[in-house]
Amino acid sequence: MRILGKRFSLFFIVICAVLLSAMISHKFYVTTTSLRFVESNNSFQITSRLFIEDIESILVKSSIPDLKLAPDSDESLVDSLLTNYFEDNLIFTSVENEFKINFLGKEYKDDMMVCYLELKFDKLDMNINIQNTLLFDFSEEQKNIIHYRNGNQRKSFLFTHTQRRFKIKLDPL
Repeated sequence: MRILGKRFSLFFIVICAVLLSAMISHKFYVTTTSLRFVESNNSFQITSRLFIEDIESILVKSSIPDLKLAPDSDESLVDSLLTNYFEDNLIFTSVENEFKINFLGKEYKDDMMVCYLELKFDKLDMNINIQNTLLFDFSEEQKNIIHYRNGNQRKSFLFTHTQRRFKIKLDPL
């Protein structure tokens, strides 16, 4: 009987621990952006993944309170707001230039918004500065990851509130 009591006590402790950990949830605030250099047309192909509810709350705060995503309440307005948001928060510069991102479109996958962008260079600068502050105005815990690829060269960068900029060197293949 004593063994049964110990097993029951252990079982009770495990169940309580599981229930308690389920009640204390911590949301993870992260975006991921893939940045691929295409040398043949001097451009970056950019794919950014953001949680729908996070970007929706940012757009609602900055524009129209009843704006909805997935499905969009007003697709052309949402695309325009996203274009402006990316222009303000994903910035590419060099010593001589600030480059303009072209918002190509978006799609929804589960709880994520996948945005497609392109950055074309008129004149190729070898050193590019990247500033990524996507969703920093949403949460202090926000982190942004950029995965950069140029041919076989691959690098990843972690952007935080204290580390908002990185420099990449465009090495010819």
